[in-house]
Amino acid sequence: MGHKDVVSKSIIKRLVKDIALHLLDQVVEVVDILNTEQQRIEERRADLVARVRNAVGDDFILHIEIQNDNHTQMALRMLRYYVDIQAVYPHDLIQQYVIYIGKNNLTMQDHIQHPDWRYQ
Repeated sequence: MGHKDVVSKSIIKRLVKDIALHLLDQVVEVVDILNTEQQRIEERRADLVARVRNAVGDDFILHIEIQNDNHTQMALRMLRYYVDIQAVYPHDLIQQYVIYIGKNNLTMQDHIQHPDWRYQ
Protein backbone atom coordinates (compact mmCIF):
# COMPACT_ATOMS: atom_id res chain seq x y z
CA MET A 1 0.00 0.00 0.00
CA GLY A 2 1.39 3.37 -0.96
CA HIS A 3 2.10 6.21 1.44
CA LYS A 4 -0.81 8.27 0.04
CA ASP A 5 -3.26 5.42 0.71
CA VAL A 6 -2.15 5.18 4.35
CA VAL A 7 -2.44 8.95 4.81
CA SER A 8 -5.86 9.03 3.09
CA LYS A 9 -7.24 6.25 5.31
CA SER A 10 -5.91 8.01 8.39
CA ILE A 11 -7.62 11.26 7.36
CA ILE A 12 -10.89 9.47 6.57
CA LYS A 13 -10.84 7.69 9.95
CA ARG A 14 -10.28 11.02 11.71
CA LEU A 15 -13.12 12.53 9.69
CA VAL A 16 -15.47 9.71 10.74
CA LYS A 17 -14.61 10.31 14.40
CA ASP A 18 -15.13 14.07 14.07
CA ILE A 19 -18.46 13.76 12.23
CA ALA A 20 -19.66 11.20 14.76
CA LEU A 21 -18.71 13.45 17.69
CA HIS A 22 -19.71 16.89 16.45
CA LEU A 23 -22.75 16.09 14.30
CA LEU A 24 -24.10 12.83 15.71
CA ASP A 25 -23.10 13.21 19.38
CA GLN A 26 -21.39 9.81 19.31
CA VAL A 27 -17.95 9.14 20.77
CA VAL A 28 -16.24 6.71 18.41
CA GLU A 29 -12.95 5.15 19.45
CA VAL A 30 -12.30 2.56 16.73
CA VAL A 31 -12.92 3.06 13.01
CA ASP A 32 -12.55 0.33 10.39
CA ILE A 33 -13.30 1.55 6.88
CA LEU A 34 -15.45 -1.05 5.14
CA ASN A 35 -15.42 -1.90 1.49
CA THR A 36 -18.90 -1.04 0.19
CA GLU A 37 -18.27 -1.81 -3.44
CA GLN A 38 -20.59 -4.66 -4.29
CA GLN A 39 -21.28 -6.25 -7.58
CA ARG A 40 -24.87 -7.40 -7.65
CA ILE A 41 -25.81 -9.45 -10.64
CA GLU A 42 -28.93 -11.40 -9.92
CA GLU A 43 -32.38 -11.95 -11.21
CA ARG A 44 -35.09 -11.52 -8.62
CA ARG A 45 -38.63 -12.37 -9.45
CA ALA A 46 -41.41 -12.00 -6.91
CA ASP A 47 -44.18 -14.60 -7.05
CA LEU A 48 -47.02 -12.13 -7.48
CA VAL A 49 -47.04 -8.33 -7.65
CA ALA A 50 -50.17 -6.49 -8.75
CA ARG A 51 -51.66 -3.02 -8.48
CA VAL A 52 -55.10 -3.44 -6.87
CA ARG A 53 -58.03 -1.41 -5.59
CA ASN A 54 -59.92 -2.73 -2.60
CA ALA A 55 -63.63 -2.42 -1.80
CA VAL A 56 -63.22 0.95 -0.06
CA GLY A 57 -61.35 2.43 -3.01
CA ASP A 58 -57.76 2.24 -1.72
CA ASP A 59 -55.17 1.69 -4.46
CA PHE A 60 -51.96 -0.15 -3.56
CA ILE A 61 -49.47 -2.70 -4.78
CA LEU A 62 -50.10 -6.19 -3.46
CA HIS A 63 -47.05 -8.45 -3.19
CA ILE A 64 -47.57 -12.12 -2.31
CA GLU A 65 -44.87 -14.75 -1.86
CA ILE A 66 -45.84 -18.43 -1.67
CA GLN A 67 -43.36 -20.27 0.53
CA ASN A 68 -43.24 -24.04 1.04
CA ASP A 69 -40.28 -24.20 3.43
CA ASN A 70 -39.04 -22.22 6.41
CA HIS A 71 -36.58 -19.77 4.87
CA THR A 72 -34.22 -18.59 7.62
CA GLN A 73 -33.96 -15.07 6.17
CA MET A 74 -37.46 -14.63 4.78
CA ALA A 75 -37.99 -11.25 6.47
CA LEU A 76 -34.78 -9.93 4.91
CA ARG A 77 -35.80 -11.37 1.53
CA MET A 78 -39.18 -9.63 1.77
CA LEU A 79 -37.48 -6.36 2.72
CA ARG A 80 -35.31 -6.62 -0.39
CA TYR A 81 -38.42 -7.22 -2.50
CA TYR A 82 -40.05 -4.21 -0.85
CA VAL A 83 -37.11 -1.93 -1.66
CA ASP A 84 -36.93 -3.21 -5.25
CA ILE A 85 -40.67 -2.70 -5.83
CA GLN A 86 -40.70 0.73 -4.13
CA ALA A 87 -37.77 1.87 -6.29
CA VAL A 88 -39.81 1.16 -9.43
CA TYR A 89 -43.11 2.50 -8.03
CA PRO A 90 -42.01 5.20 -5.55
CA HIS A 91 -45.45 6.78 -5.07
CA ASP A 92 -47.40 3.58 -4.45
CA LEU A 93 -48.20 1.99 -1.12
CA ILE A 94 -47.13 -1.64 -0.88
CA GLN A 95 -48.72 -4.43 1.12
CA GLN A 96 -46.75 -7.67 1.38
CA TYR A 97 -47.77 -11.14 2.47
CA VAL A 98 -46.06 -14.50 2.74
CA ILE A 99 -48.40 -17.46 2.39
CA TYR A 100 -46.79 -20.51 3.95
CA ILE A 101 -47.87 -23.87 2.51
CA GLY A 102 -45.16 -26.10 3.99
CA LYS A 103 -45.65 -29.34 5.88
CA ASN A 104 -43.48 -28.41 8.87
CA ASN A 105 -44.58 -25.96 11.54
CA LEU A 106 -44.02 -22.34 10.61
CA THR A 107 -40.80 -21.08 12.22
CA MET A 108 -39.83 -18.16 9.97
CA GLN A 109 -39.37 -14.77 11.57
CA ASP A 110 -41.97 -12.23 10.46
CA HIS A 111 -39.94 -9.11 11.23
CA ILE A 112 -36.53 -7.48 11.51
CA GLN A 113 -35.95 -5.39 14.64
CA HIS A 114 -33.16 -2.84 14.87
CA PRO A 115 -32.75 -0.09 17.47
CA ASP A 116 -33.89 2.64 15.07
CA TRP A 117 -36.34 0.87 12.77
CA ARG A 118 -38.56 -2.14 12.38
CA TYR A 119 -39.65 -4.05 9.28
CA GLN A 120 -42.58 -6.43 9.62
